Amino acid sequence: MDTAQICTAIKSFCDELAVRAPEEIEPLLIGHKDRIRGRDLDQSPERFVSENLVWPVLRAVDVDFITEAILHGCNGRADFLIRNTSEQVLGECKPLNHYEKAVKDLREYLSHRTTEAEYGIATDGINWVFFREPDDRRRRVQMLEYHSFRHAMFNYWMNKGTVSPNLEGHYIHWKSSVCRKYGEPNSLRSIEVQQSAQIFASKFRPQNLDKQLQPGSFDRTLDDFQGEQSKTQRENWGLSDFF
Repeated sequence: MDTAQICTAIKSFCDELAVRAPEEIEPLLIGHKDRIRGRDLDQSPERFVSENLVWPVLRAVDVDFITEAILHGCNGRADFLIRNTSEQVLGECKPLNHYEKAVKDLREYLSHRTTEAEYGIATDGINWVFFREPDDRRRRVQMLEYHSFRHAMFNYWMNKGTVSPNLEGHYIHWKSSVCRKYGEPNSLRSIEVQQSAQIFASKFRPQNLDKQLQPGSFDRTLDDFQGEQSKTQRENWGLSDFF
């Protein structure tokens, strides 16, 4: 596992997007959706994200995966299937700022009676969400990990002169990020790419994913998840809280 490779993937993605759709970068950073289209990228937005960011980042943290994984029995295909974790983990990738669509698709796959997997990673390249689908779908989805590269991308583009430093502090449209309940800032800030890469690696490399797959990991309260000490226990939280 090499965080330098994650940094390279993020920077290469940012450079490529700056070439293909430079005028859409600032709207992207503050959470606007559906601005970057296939005609801007010369390929589908989802494929652009997966090929230029998601696959390189997964490889950088030593995730062994296959793409277009056939899900027998439910007539579906997961965008990727992780093979080097103790439990099967399905993954779904969507266009930029559309992580919630990936969550919804994964919930359909994971809740199907023929699917053996309980865990999924939903991503739009910027947001990365690792969650568990409970046996009873009437219960809320359990959040295990989350990371966003948004602030690192802002830092990189700002240092390159692609976007204005005045964008720092701008409100991020909440539907484009899980930040509002996860404890992440809901306004744009600058974080070094290397720092963001290190945090991501500590959460999403296979060894850490395995820790989250252990019994009891998904029973934590919000206070426990954020590492806070509190005498007041809060109820378990799930992805339904975020959108």
